[in-house]
Amino acid sequence: MKCKMLVPLNLDICPNCNNRDFSEEWEGMVVIFDVEKSLIAKRLNISKPGRYAVKLRA
Repeated sequence: MKCKMLVPLNLDICPNCNNRDFSEEWEGMVVIFDVEKSLIAKRLNISKPGRYAVKLRA
């Protein structure tokens, strides 16, 4: 939930932010390949490539 990265259900720790707090309720997805060139990554404060939820619900 902290970084909004979408990870497989079998992981216990987020590989992006090392958090254990996950949500299964999310809306919208963006895939970031090049963080430095992506305007979306900058707007969403994403610092690593990957799949991210646009909106999370706790």
